[in-house]
Amino acid sequence: MPESAQQLLQSLHGESGGLTLAEILARHPNVTRRTAQRWLALLAAQGRVTAAGAGRARRYLLAQHSEIPLTTASKEILAYVEQPVPARKPVAYQQEPLLDYRPNETSYL
Repeated sequence: MPESAQQLLQSLHGESGGLTLAEILARHPNVTRRTAQRWLALLAAQGRVTAAGAGRARRYLLAQHSEIPLTTASKEILAYVEQPVPARKPVAYQQEPLLDYRPNETSYL
């Protein structure tokens, strides 16, 4: 099975300190050094990978994308939804519209 730049990118997931080219090649023995360098350059040009350092000490890391700016209200909602389910206040809803629904006969709206 031929390897691809996507597989090379996957090997960087979970590596907070990144990987050197030698470490990447050790994980992908079927990829030549030049091919790995070409794929890393492509991924860097796409903004998916960043390189830190120089020479043999150069490490490749997943690019950190900035977060989407949120309003204060949006941040509050997000914080509430990220809570564990037992910590959230239960909300009741009317079941009758759901129970009265008949496929291809009635509609929700």
